[in-house]
Amino acid sequence: MRALFSKLKRAVLHAVRNAVGVVTPSLAYAPPNGPQPRQRILVLGVYLSDENNTVAHLVSEFGRSRHHTVVQGWARLGRAEPAIEVERVTRLSSIEMVQKFILLNRLLALHDLNQFDHVIFTDDDVRLRRGFVDTYIGLQNRCLLALSQPARTTLSYISYVESRRLHSARVRETDFVEIGPVFCVSRAAFSHLLPFDESSGMGYGYDMVWPRRMQAARLRMGTMDGCPIDHTIRRIGKTYSQNMHMQSMQTFLEKNPHMRLEEALKRNEIIF
Repeated sequence: MRALFSKLKRAVLHAVRNAVGVVTPSLAYAPPNGPQPRQRILVLGVYLSDENNTVAHLVSEFGRSRHHTVVQGWARLGRAEPAIEVERVTRLSSIEMVQKFILLNRLLALHDLNQFDHVIFTDDDVRLRRGFVDTYIGLQNRCLLALSQPARTTLSYISYVESRRLHSARVRETDFVEIGPVFCVSRAAFSHLLPFDESSGMGYGYDMVWPRRMQAARLRMGTMDGCPIDHTIRRIGKTYSQNMHMQSMQTFLEKNPHMRLEEALKRNEIIF
């Protein structure tokens, strides 16, 4: 019964969003207090053009920053043509399925990372509230995080309860940042995390290796509760088989120092 009620709530939520078409201004974020130094943000993402997605919304919202310069680069998987505004920022296209982080590496190779302060990596099935970039980067800079993820809203699909929004916090320091749907790497961590290891092309296992690398570099990582994202469009793993990538994850973990998942999930400290 509880599962049925949850599905009904998601269905109503989707109907409202589809009718409105945008995130309403009343849900806009309040940016952190004080002026923000202008920074350059690179946004890289992959979208499935033949599947239900929110890429047009994402392109619009990422481009809405008032305080920072945002450059976007997207990769399209599928045959369906995107909207004009999405096509303008689409740098790669393929009708064949290519693993996500291999595509992200190809997008990374098109840019000089020395020109950017942060890179936001995103999937195509989330919704952002207005003002996301300015609030997110403001919180990340304030708390000196070099790797972070936005928390998920209450009704979002999640793999770990630790990723769900904690209403009593704006930022938590953790040892766990997931490989999606959205995460952000700051300049201090570029050389430690980028480019991605393609031996695990879907990213499985990265989130257990990342905390060890961040610890070794004495860098902080965490979750942003102050600007949660909505992840109710597609169920996690709907468009790919998780089982087929488990072997590549095991191979990846065998050659890289890593935390056990349960160890990585333990740390959950409110810092703002």
